Amino acid sequence: MKTKAPDQILLEKIKNRSVAVAIIGMGFIGSTLGQLIAKKEFHVLGIFRKKAKAIAFEKKKIPHFHATCDSSELTKADIVIITVPTLVDKKKNRPDLGPLRQTAALLKKYTKAGRLVILESTVSHGMTRDIFDLEQNFIGFSPD
Repeated sequence: MKTKAPDQILLEKIKNRSVAVAIIGMGFIGSTLGQLIAKKEFHVLGIFRKKAKAIAFEKKKIPHFHATCDSSELTKADIVIITVPTLVDKKKNRPDLGPLRQTAALLKKYTKAGRLVILESTVSHGMTRDIFDLEQNFIGFSPD
């Protein structure tokens, strides 16, 4: 029996709605996107930095949505959508890539081969490859 390629496995999970989607960056964009995905009956994991915000979001009891501060739960995610801010460092007159670098470190720590990573945060050309170590993952780039 032939082993399925990682992209085929991911597509099957998407088709049968067994895919787990994690959202890192649960501000306005991330929380809205997460709720819309959960409404389509996909399992969504919202990764929060602050426990109080995760608890408040969890109290909304949104079907198919789980809010947490436990980054280790990223190991469950087949798809990770990144919506962290890319603010401008006014003193240096360039983007502050701190939140993206922190997210890249999390993804490296809790890596999963065959994962789809979608970057929604706005970055300049080539920055995705410079920040993220995505050798075992698929990458999608969707800036505003």
